[in-house]
Amino acid sequence: MAECASVCLPESLGGHRAPEHFAWERIPQLVEAYEAASGIHLTPLERAALAPYAASVPLYAAALDGFTEDPAGKLHSRLPFLHLSTWLLAHPTALLANENGKRRGGAVHRG
Repeated sequence: MAECASVCLPESLGGHRAPEHFAWERIPQLVEAYEAASGIHLTPLERAALAPYAASVPLYAAALDGFTEDPAGKLHSRLPFLHLSTWLLAHPTALLANENGKRRGGAVHRG
């Protein structure tokens, strides 16, 4: 997951790429790599929470901006991330798609 956070999102946001053009199809592979490395499988509820959780991070940072020396400037610099949060909340299954853009099936369990 850290690979996507460090490669996919900042690169896309730095180029102001719209969220619908991100490499979302890579997310299941990254989740599978995380599960393999940790030996723990995400539950269906945890998988469903990935998009809202990811959306909450920029929203939390924006909330803290009100306590900085330049709240408006900080918020302005976060706009691409806030647009991503809006998009993720509107597309909660975006992080669940496989390479064909279809939702992943099958039982997922704790290992």
